[in-house]
Amino acid sequence: YRLVAASATADSNIITVPWAPANGDGRYLVQSLDGRTVVPIAAWIDNQLPQAPVLHTTGFDVRGRRRPVMVFAVAGEGTMQVVWRLDRAASDLLDKIIADGGGIALRTDGTARDLPVSDVAVITSASSALWEADNGVSTDRVWDLELTWIDDPEPSTIPVVWDVGEVDALLAGSTVGDVDAMFAGLTVAEVDAIDWGTVTPP
Repeated sequence: YRLVAASATADSNIITVPWAPANGDGRYLVQSLDGRTVVPIAAWIDNQLPQAPVLHTTGFDVRGRRRPVMVFAVAGEGTMQVVWRLDRAASDLLDKIIADGGGIALRTDGTARDLPVSDVAVITSASSALWEADNGVSTDRVWDLELTWIDDPEPSTIPVVWDVGEVDALLAGSTVGDVDAMFAGLTVAEVDAIDWGTVTPP
């Protein structure tokens, strides 16, 4: 990792993450996004890895036309369903990741079906049941998870969400000229990134 502050630059030592604990299947590794929690997968149960992309293209029926008018939009990568068997300790670790928001890094050795070598996801649905294949004495759990694929998080970027009412309240009493001056020289992306909690009314 490299830290850049003002004119100074500092590089960290090489950070090595163990590939897989001894009690996991050596082809898969699941981590929390900070890399500190590693979940060994005792078995990846084949469910054919169903995927469901998110389609944003929309059609509108127009009177007098036999076919709809389409508005095209980029599709989202959507979700994948996975089924994992985890031992009791690994289940506790996965519970912790879910409680912290569900962000995971999934890494494979490149031979795991059509999965990428590395990707980032959020667990958006989770259920589990005790494994029944050993006459009812196992503490392993079989987890049925929905993973939603996401881009790499950017820890240095502060996500801020403001609603229209809050912005209206901030700009109450401002003239059009005041608002124009506030945004002068800014790109649309820069306006989108404004942290309105730090803005002083014009």
